[in-house]
Amino acid sequence: MRLVAAFISLLMLVPQTVLVSGRILDREGKPLPDATISYTSLQTGRGYQAKTDKNGEFSMAGVAAGYYQVKITDSSGKQLYSGKRNVLLATDREADKQVGADQNVLNVDLSVYASASPAPAAGEQLSPEQRSAREAAELIAKGDEFARNDKLEDALAQYKRAAAIAPNPGFALYRSCNAKSNYGDFAAAADFCRQAIAADPAQWDFYQSLASARVALGQTPEALESYEKGIARAQDALQKNPGVPRIRNGVAQMLTAEGSIHVKQKKFDQAAGEFTRAAEFSAYPAMAYSNLCAVLYNSNHMQDAVAACQKANDSDPNFADPYFTKASALLATGTVQNGNYVVPPDTRVALRKYLELAPNGQHVSEARALLEGLEPSARK
Repeated sequence: MRLVAAFISLLMLVPQTVLVSGRILDREGKPLPDATISYTSLQTGRGYQAKTDKNGEFSMAGVAAGYYQVKITDSSGKQLYSGKRNVLLATDREADKQVGADQNVLNVDLSVYASASPAPAAGEQLSPEQRSAREAAELIAKGDEFARNDKLEDALAQYKRAAAIAPNPGFALYRSCNAKSNYGDFAAAADFCRQAIAADPAQWDFYQSLASARVALGQTPEALESYEKGIARAQDALQKNPGVPRIRNGVAQMLTAEGSIHVKQKKFDQAAGEFTRAAEFSAYPAMAYSNLCAVLYNSNHMQDAVAACQKANDSDPNFADPYFTKASALLATGTVQNGNYVVPPDTRVALRKYLELAPNGQHVSEARALLEGLEPSARK
């Protein structure tokens, strides 16, 4: 198929610049639209910018390899995130055995800053333990502000002070874990997360952050174990507080992460099950259904892939990628009639819809080539 040939030819290229992409979630775990992602080279000063779409996704083509200062601001210009990131060529990423996660993909979940160690309201009569909890929460808030403004050491100092006085130091240690992760020090991040879990093993998001660090370190079995524990803790929390959006979305994120790992391991049936479950919990099920559609396509379950893509389209009619995957799956279900390869009519509809919604999308050239190939004149 022409589509497959195009993909193979793309994989054979080793460009000197790369595509940086990712997804940003807000403090409720939902896609953050219209945010500005800025990459500034710490070596040359050269900058790149992109905005997130309605799905919280962004991409920047032509980014040179190097070490970058990364900042995220919302539509009003308020800074939400700051960190440092390596951008690697494909050859460097293959050679760097310490890189377990794709460093050219930036996925930021701002909901990790939404939870905090509970503190009593102002004006209440405080016990010594409550006073310590309040002071620790204030120190964590100061640390978060330093972290948002790219002052890592100052942030870590505040978190360390908070952990020293808090009745429950878990949240301060968790913040240190996330701060270290944002700067690419995944070994230190994992250590902080393990300490946080030891202090408070009931918190599902501690396991999620530990799992993410372990993925980045290439510790896949340990990462999967941490995700499973995080999902179990989150479901325990939902038993007590059913329907809390942040917890439900956390379950969806962890299931999606497990599915992504199993896709890389070519365990497509497991991945399909995880993406299916993720759709049940996600604040944005269209993404989970799109992932499900892709894994079913890759495992040659074309009719099921079409059905999953249709669910993604029904959930969000303006999400472009499922239309392309759906068209690819429909194309594979075509039949030879009177010497001609005949595909379902929806194939063309899906390709045109993809081009309408994503005129600069990743698969534009393939979609146009497929459409041209399906025209009667192209088969004469």
